[in-house]
Amino acid sequence: MRAGGAGARRGYTLIELVVALTISGLTVAAAISLLVQQQRSYAATSSDRGQQEAGRLALQDLLTRLEQAGYGVDPNLTFDFGVVDRAPRTGLMPPAAFVMQSSYLCDDPVNCRDRADGSDELVFIARSPWFRRITDGVTTSVVTIVGELKKPLYRGQILQVSCLGGSQTRAYVTVARHVPAAATPDPLATVDLQLEPGQQAGGLDVFPFENAQLVDGCFSATLAGTEPVVTLVDRSRFYVGWYLAGAEVAAQTDGARPYLMLDQGLRDETGVPIRLPVAPEVEDLQFTYLYSPAVAGGPPRIVGGTAGVPASADAFPMTVGAVVPPAMLDVADDPTRLTGHPANIQAVRVAVTVRQPSADVGIPDAEGAVLGAAGNRPALPASPYRRRWLWETTVVLRNQASAYYVYPVL
Repeated sequence: MRAGGAGARRGYTLIELVVALTISGLTVAAAISLLVQQQRSYAATSSDRGQQEAGRLALQDLLTRLEQAGYGVDPNLTFDFGVVDRAPRTGLMPPAAFVMQSSYLCDDPVNCRDRADGSDELVFIARSPWFRRITDGVTTSVVTIVGELKKPLYRGQILQVSCLGGSQTRAYVTVARHVPAAATPDPLATVDLQLEPGQQAGGLDVFPFENAQLVDGCFSATLAGTEPVVTLVDRSRFYVGWYLAGAEVAAQTDGARPYLMLDQGLRDETGVPIRLPVAPEVEDLQFTYLYSPAVAGGPPRIVGGTAGVPASADAFPMTVGAVVPPAMLDVADDPTRLTGHPANIQAVRVAVTVRQPSADVGIPDAEGAVLGAAGNRPALPASPYRRRWLWETTVVLRNQASAYYVYPVL
């Protein structure tokens, strides 16, 4: 048959091939673009979920502990904003007794906890409602309890030793050695708790090293129902820590990751501080403090809420060393209850900033490189290309209104 005849197959021209390839390329490009958009949408949604989960975890643990602040302890011991020279204590003999309150990792009262140029931290204590043991002997260096431990005790744990009879006094002391838990706890066996040495300053016992108080005769009681009772006092220090390759670094260090951290002042069996990450990507903490009104019916006085002004320099400043702390039995309108001492804090407003877990170059640099203002901290430069969420709530401190010390019972 002759080439080009009626039975021959006709091929594609160059123009047709170019048109077909162009259409195919546009189709593939559109599909890839759609896939990229879907991946970005999924990544953004996952990132948002990560932010929400981090914020929820951060607030949940912090608020749960903060709601218990001051439980079972004198209000003037609840918050740690520096050394308190003469803290009155209810129930001690003689009745008008004072102790010195030491400070945990704080050399500069107030200013080491509240910052107008960075993240705040908060340190407070509360008696644990889950641990009670009667004693089988008390000295200034060892407290012997009845009942083996279900959970270990660590060095640095604060103990509250309370007399239920006699002078009904109490002493705060600190565990000096790690005490392991028993595999099968015997409720009748005794356990010796070694104590850190007592401390005194200016003739006053120093919290939480009040070993000298243990010489009171009531701590020697052995009659059933009057034995001294040992309870745990939990310290909570919440702060933001930045970590890079396992080491703590300065805030906003390139490549570092921030965490909400909990430090309870404990050390493990090798002496290493135990500091626990609570939630990742928590970039900033801010605390604002609400005090009772200056006059009945007036608005609460707010400390730590003025941008750029630290709590110690506020219009109504938080004051530690220049005022007499209130005693538990002081009535609401007593002058000691109207000062800026931390014992008079009635509520705490908590602001937590959580950042996007990973950088997103789709976020404008001007928008994603700013840590928004919160509390008394103005807006600050921050790692770029990240969305940030601010979570806020207020915790009312009901235990700070206690007028009487609650003795533990078995």
